[in-house]
Amino acid sequence: MRSTSLGVGSGAGPWRDAADTLPVIVYTLAPDGRVEYVNRRWYEQTGLPPGAFLDEAWRDVIHPGDLAAAEAALARALQTEERLELPLRARTADGTYRSYHSMAEPQRDDAGNICRWFGTMVDTEELRLAKRSRDLSQLHFQTFLETVPQIVWTADASGWIEWYNPRWFEFTGQTPAEAAGWGWQAAHHPDDFPLVMDRWPRCIETGEPFEMEFRLRRFDDAGTVIRWYGTNTDIEEQKRAQQRATRIARTLQEAFLPERLPERDGLRFDAIYVAAESDALVGGDWYDALDLPDGAVLISCGDVVGHGIGAAVTAGRVRQAIAYAALDTSEPGAILARANALLGVRDDVATALVARLDADCRTLHYASAGHPPPVVANGPGDARLLPYDADLPLGVERELAPRTKRVALAPGAVVAIYTDGLIEFERDLAGAETRLVAATAALFGDVRTARPANAIRQAVMRDAVSPDDVALLVLQCAHVDATGLDYDPTQLAKLWRFHSSDARTARSARKELMAYLEAHARPGADLYGAELVLGEILANTVEHAPGLVEIGIDWTHEHPVLTASDAGPGIAGAFPDMHAQPDPYDEGGRGFFLIRALARDLRVRSIPGYGTEVRAVLDVPRTAVA
Repeated sequence: MRSTSLGVGSGAGPWRDAADTLPVIVYTLAPDGRVEYVNRRWYEQTGLPPGAFLDEAWRDVIHPGDLAAAEAALARALQTEERLELPLRARTADGTYRSYHSMAEPQRDDAGNICRWFGTMVDTEELRLAKRSRDLSQLHFQTFLETVPQIVWTADASGWIEWYNPRWFEFTGQTPAEAAGWGWQAAHHPDDFPLVMDRWPRCIETGEPFEMEFRLRRFDDAGTVIRWYGTNTDIEEQKRAQQRATRIARTLQEAFLPERLPERDGLRFDAIYVAAESDALVGGDWYDALDLPDGAVLISCGDVVGHGIGAAVTAGRVRQAIAYAALDTSEPGAILARANALLGVRDDVATALVARLDADCRTLHYASAGHPPPVVANGPGDARLLPYDADLPLGVERELAPRTKRVALAPGAVVAIYTDGLIEFERDLAGAETRLVAATAALFGDVRTARPANAIRQAVMRDAVSPDDVALLVLQCAHVDATGLDYDPTQLAKLWRFHSSDARTARSARKELMAYLEAHARPGADLYGAELVLGEILANTVEHAPGLVEIGIDWTHEHPVLTASDAGPGIAGAFPDMHAQPDPYDEGGRGFFLIRALARDLRVRSIPGYGTEVRAVLDVPRTAVA
């Protein structure tokens, strides 16, 4: 620090007047450390008469416990000629001590020699008290966590476990070194571990709350069960209510979504609906496409605020209100205004987008009520997210007047219309939108991808799941030959996991697998036999193999390969001799004979202690072989 512009000698009255107005103590020291000047704030704080800070008198005001440190800091600063900085306590006018932070910088002349030190003392008592309060609170909270009977832990933003309370070490027998970071994995039950490792990293990435049930191994568990301890809490009514609400919401959604989309030469529609990760969040997204009398197509897509049965019901009402309004007008903005009037002001508002695709596929008119805009690709390098509108959602005000906009479509154009779950599943909204535009552009000129909607969803979301529903509708203004479609190999291999004791999840997996077969099977294929094979394999697995069950299907070749793996004891008797005739009095034998008769190929591998794997090739040809 070099400055020669300030004078603080006897003629420095204006400078001292300014220093006296400052809310902090200001002082100057001679090059040898003697006090030259202090401002008025010092005397107000200490109650000492003017001049009492000068010479050696200041040492009487410093707290005896801080005096030696203050003298040492001053001596060190004078020796090194570097900044003087230290915390200290000083006695105030009422006889109590307050905390201060003192700092002084050297002023040098043109030759580089110190000619004076300028310093301040800032009152930090309130900060000290606040910190002490926080420290006490933290100490009390830490003490509480140490004594509660539950296991408590903390992790940093990356998921690294930083701290456990003693209950963890008492229960698992791990040492702090063994449990640190990701060492907790060793204590988890192998049946529950895959689900934990699926959900915990996803919560780390998205910031969602982590909540699940799993089993931990006690320190004295060598693998053999010697005793069971348990508690029973009656949550049956709660579970039934939640399952009923979820089942009703899903049923309503399936009823409100169109069974099929318009089909014509030179135009292809594809859509996908993905329910939220949590069943409790099933709710109010929809898409729709209707043929109009003049050859145009009316398209709608929307999202009701909220989840559950109420949101699903409202989604159906909004969709029907839009279809009804389209009977009076073909202008998207007027349709939204009419639908808003029909619905009225309500708590469960909805964003919505309505579009009209002309019969020649050359023009798209659209209007939005607070909904994300479409993405339009008119060429591989000509794709864009249309501008966002500031229009209000449906149900906010009685009168709504969305503007209808027009966009020209080139031959082969691709349009993606979606709900916000597609792009708001992570914190990087801009990144998701960029991937959405790129994925839509990649479909321009592509008439072989079997499921363009799914291709876009995978490109945008990758392996992530959305905490909200996702609805996505894709249209291509191009001729598509259904017999020449290529299926994404990643979509031809699926896996379902459930516990054999969870009948509801097993039924759900069976239903999803059959829907998957129907979506890819060649027209006219007999799916009845495949369903019987699947049912018998599931029945055998549930009956003979308690624990985690995996059902996989691989359709990369013409016929699907169904594999059922369990973590049970590997009971060879669960499946009779491959070549023996069935016992008419043995239900299990007849079931196995049925599987063998209906499947193109059947193989069973059973290893005691490691589980059983059943592999069956189903007699269902795929639409097209990639």
